[in-house]
Amino acid sequence: MREEEPPRPSTKLSTADALPTLSANRGTEPKKLTGLLRNELDWIVMKALEKDRTRRYETANGFAADILPYLSGEAVLAHPPSRSYRVKKFVRRNKGQVVAGGLVFFALLVGITGTTLGLFEANRARMDERDRAEGERLAKLDAVEQKENALQSASAEKSANERAQRRLKQVEKSNSILTSIFDNFDILKVKSGAEPLEAVLAKEIVKAAEQLDGDAVGDPLMVANLQFELGWVIRVLGYENEAIPLFVKARDTFISILGEGHRKTIACTGRLAICYLKVGKLRTALLMQENNYLLAQRSLGTVDIDTFHTALSLARCYRYDNQIDRALPLIEDTMNLAKKNGIDKHVILDIADEMISCYHSSGKRELAQILMVENLRLSKEILGPTHHDTLISMNGLAVSYLFAQKLDLALPLLEETLKLQETTLGSNHPDTLKSIGNLAGGYWQAKQLERSIPLFEKALKLQEIKLGRQHLDTAGTVANLGVNYKDAGRLSDAIPLLEEGYRAAKKHPMLRWVGSELLDAYTRAGKSAEAVKFVGEWLAEARQQLPKDSPQLAGQLASFGLSLLQAKAFAEAEPLLHEVLTSREKTQPDAWTTFNTQSMLGGALLGQKKYADAEPLLLKGYEGMKQREKLIPPQAAIRIHEAVDRIIELYTALEKPDEVKKWTAVKAELPKTESAKPPEKK
Repeated sequence: MREEEPPRPSTKLSTADALPTLSANRGTEPKKLTGLLRNELDWIVMKALEKDRTRRYETANGFAADILPYLSGEAVLAHPPSRSYRVKKFVRRNKGQVVAGGLVFFALLVGITGTTLGLFEANRARMDERDRAEGERLAKLDAVEQKENALQSASAEKSANERAQRRLKQVEKSNSILTSIFDNFDILKVKSGAEPLEAVLAKEIVKAAEQLDGDAVGDPLMVANLQFELGWVIRVLGYENEAIPLFVKARDTFISILGEGHRKTIACTGRLAICYLKVGKLRTALLMQENNYLLAQRSLGTVDIDTFHTALSLARCYRYDNQIDRALPLIEDTMNLAKKNGIDKHVILDIADEMISCYHSSGKRELAQILMVENLRLSKEILGPTHHDTLISMNGLAVSYLFAQKLDLALPLLEETLKLQETTLGSNHPDTLKSIGNLAGGYWQAKQLERSIPLFEKALKLQEIKLGRQHLDTAGTVANLGVNYKDAGRLSDAIPLLEEGYRAAKKHPMLRWVGSELLDAYTRAGKSAEAVKFVGEWLAEARQQLPKDSPQLAGQLASFGLSLLQAKAFAEAEPLLHEVLTSREKTQPDAWTTFNTQSMLGGALLGQKKYADAEPLLLKGYEGMKQREKLIPPQAAIRIHEAVDRIIELYTALEKPDEVKKWTAVKAELPKTESAKPPEKK
């Protein structure tokens, strides 16, 4: 393996005795099967097997990041080695033969030199005569040479002028392509049409970008830079799918001319990864950005601005994949490093925005709120009160107030933010659409369904036109509108939307919360069979995705169990709640959730009339929660009410009126509460 070069996969397959059988098993011909391996797959495998470690993939993620684009029909990083590299490898492989050949050549050279020395004296006289004649000839040529030099200078000047003219034509062509965007752009006509302004503009940019293919401009780097910038404009307008091909082409050019570790390549890869993230290709985005971050650290250094942006994007990918345990430390370390090295305040603001999102996702909402107040102050100071990023900070702070159930602070700030965004960005801008959804979520939390439902319907209509039904933001609005319909009692309208949202969660992990809402809708609609079937499917997925005995899995199973209790599927709920209780007593013996699980398990036994087994669990569950009442979050306070209701139901069934009277009085003393789930942040 150290001396011999491995054959390419296509070569290995073409000489295999089993090739006809392999081809037949795959329903193709031998020639076509070997052809499938040529080029990209050959390159990827050979790059992975390179003996020179500097030419291999940096990491396993780098290897995976080259396979995923191939599977998507996109360009790969691997490419065949250069001719000079192959020559070097040949010499290294055949060192003995090359050295022997060199010695033979040297021996011949020595022999020839000896013979020449023997003849030297005999020829000296003739050489002197020849030198004299040569001197006369050179003197005659001197005048001719001077004339030729003058002609060459003129030719060089002409070539320089031609290059300048060619460059000027390239610039003029690129300017022509850019100005073509606005050739037929009638703003009044666009405003009166059905399509949003951003959609029309994005289409014109894509059309202009198509003219960059081939030799339209001539300079590959100039073309790549134009593709890079136009791609970003389209992405900012909210059309990630249209931006992806431009970033792919630009990145391929940057890699081939500038290399993987060049600043431009790293920036282009980062933008491409964010687009993949937005369109639901999460794994592709994550692997690409992990490799990109390693390249940025090695090529640009740990305190370079572009490295900070790459770390920020990687943290966002981790957060979208629900890997908060990786996202939060990364973004905190990035912030500390940025502050320590005096990085530009605009970059600090960007990092702070992602840190706030990570704090929210990890449940550290008080830290998020403190940081958001400071972030908004800095945004107004640095950027101005109506700047795009300032409005994003306002929206983020308002959402943070929603999570804290500070509706008196959240709703006015959301209304102000939306009004400013509609004025400065327009009603179809992606950030404006998010603010419409967030304000609708605020009204929903305030139980103002008559105001929240029309806003969610408006947001969905605009997002469907602009982003399409499959986009993450649109899918989130579909799910939220389903929740609003459910809470308004419109179950026939709610269930199809929640089912759609749940299907979208398979592509967008941030929407996994929709499952519990769909299960609740099935339960309320009396669809017990659908609820039980759904729990089975959801349970299988949860067991695959989450570690055994983890608090996360226990939480999912408890949610399933509660829904089954509400659907009166008591026999199905019992084994599930037994499993949750065993796990929680082992890992969280003193948590209020463990005692809530005891009460729920008692409820499952109660529903099956297993009164003797149910009673101790119901009593112990209530007492444990009551002792930890201050630790129960406000939105979960209803669990104590449910525990008391089960005890009253037990003693009613056992015909113990004194106990029923006693526990009815206990319930009357409990603080009034409502079950309220905070809106998901868009």
